[in-house]
Amino acid sequence: MDRILLAANLTLATQLHVGSGDDSPLCDAMIYRRPDSALIIPGSSVAGALRGRATRLFSSLRGEKKCLSLSGITDRECDCPTCAMFGNIYPDAGSSNNRLSAKILVHDMEIQLADGTSIRDGVGINRVSRTSNSAAAAKYDYETVARGAQLVLRMEATGLTDKEEVLLAALLAEIGEGRIRFGGKSSRGLGRVSLDNVAAWRLPQCTPAQWTQFYALLTSDDWFLQGGQEIANWFSRRLEEARRLFAGSDDTFLIISGTLRFKEGFLTKESFLTVESPYDSFPLLVTERGKRRTCLPGSSLRGVLRFQTERIGRTLAELNNLAGWLVACDPLAAGESEPGRSCSRRPDKKNGNECLACKLFGSMHAGSRLKISDAWEIEAGKFYLQDYLAVDRFTGGGSEGKKFDSVYTYRPSYYIEILFEEPEAWELGWLLLTCGT
Repeated sequence: MDRILLAANLTLATQLHVGSGDDSPLCDAMIYRRPDSALIIPGSSVAGALRGRATRLFSSLRGEKKCLSLSGITDRECDCPTCAMFGNIYPDAGSSNNRLSAKILVHDMEIQLADGTSIRDGVGINRVSRTSNSAAAAKYDYETVARGAQLVLRMEATGLTDKEEVLLAALLAEIGEGRIRFGGKSSRGLGRVSLDNVAAWRLPQCTPAQWTQFYALLTSDDWFLQGGQEIANWFSRRLEEARRLFAGSDDTFLIISGTLRFKEGFLTKESFLTVESPYDSFPLLVTERGKRRTCLPGSSLRGVLRFQTERIGRTLAELNNLAGWLVACDPLAAGESEPGRSCSRRPDKKNGNECLACKLFGSMHAGSRLKISDAWEIEAGKFYLQDYLAVDRFTGGGSEGKKFDSVYTYRPSYYIEILFEEPEAWELGWLLLTCGT
């Protein structure tokens, strides 16, 4: 059976977090590690990200069957292109004689560190008050891999048709365009990679006399390079065919990118650096090519956008004599019969009938099609220190022991990138209105 080996070099364009489920005294969520302590992205995680994008991308082709997972049908087998390549999404449905196993095997990706790992803070934000949701104990931290780390994606594809090879090339191109991200918190800034040097080899059809030699070859670390015959220009040729195949498809996306310049001081807080420094609040710094720079986390930018979007939506609803919770649910409404109860707390909101804000930004029941990358510094600002004094509301004087200080960044500039998959007209209008305010 025809077998192709694929390898592609990846570089982290943002930080990366692949959770292991383990914690430590210093961190709530550690990165996934092998027993030999090497940092990896499990092949199952990579395959899941590829399949998720393939489900929507391949279904946009006119004349192709859409995956049953998009319509929630679980009682019969699916014969869409995605299931043909990655295996049946519902393997226990239908006749056992027609079950399809995956044609694509994805290897674990070992991470070659450029600047080590770091620990970042996360905190749940109350969407109404815009303050830390401390009552819910929502403060946590997690380990991340620094931007610039190198990875190698290795895949084995068995028995692909010519069309499936074209679809696979299109899927690899989606990685380089930022529409496939790896690891956790991908919609909040992490997991963006760049794609370079895609190469392909075809394994020869071995005769029985050659099997012993071939099996011996499989034990070497570079068997990808030695075990097959390189296919010249496989990626460029297949990608050109993919462009013709997808011409006129229904797949849509929006990318907003540009420079965000602060006119005054900008403050983020990094807990570990704050402990090390003599100040009460110190900016978030990330390491890039050996230099430490400030960063605007995608999660922070996302939180600000969601707050402003919901405020605009509630205002417009009230002007039209509608209840604001019809546009954006109330995260503070906890009662089962209370109007506007949070979509994440209502099991009846699992079937696509969330409030408009949760449809746009996601909820606990539904992921988000809006991905906001970490914004990286392109023009450094100057650090300056500002003192504060809490004032006693009764005496008008200083409250005892309430003096504190913060280190700000003055007028920095950042590169931002926002990806929106399959946006509807009302979502685009709402988002662009928010960005304009």
